[in-house]
Amino acid sequence: MALPSRTAEGGAGRCELVLGDCLAWMDARPPCSVHAIVTDPPYGLKEYSATETAKLRGGRGGVWREPPRLDGCTRSPLPRFTVLSAGERAALQAFFAEFARRALRVLVPGGHLMLAANPLLST
Repeated sequence: MALPSRTAEGGAGRCELVLGDCLAWMDARPPCSVHAIVTDPPYGLKEYSATETAKLRGGRGGVWREPPRLDGCTRSPLPRFTVLSAGERAALQAFFAEFARRALRVLVPGGHLMLAANPLLST
């Protein structure tokens, strides 16, 4: 589901916040038209399947691990990526390779990409 983008003016200039399919959005942009990408893409391989979200909502089992409690605050559950099969890890690698190809096409020379990741992506 793609939501309309929002444009905002601020101290750092104009920016556009987009919630939607990042690959389709980048396909629709002209080459060299984006100065920066800041993203935390969903991996979506297993953790948000109907089976796994039912386990998450039930608070038991599946790929979701109980988060640590820090200073009296309970954090949200986090997925365990160590449970991914070789095929699922290959799909994750293929997604990020495709993401990178499209991001390089739309970023201006000298543009910036800030991407939230986890150690699984560096293997």
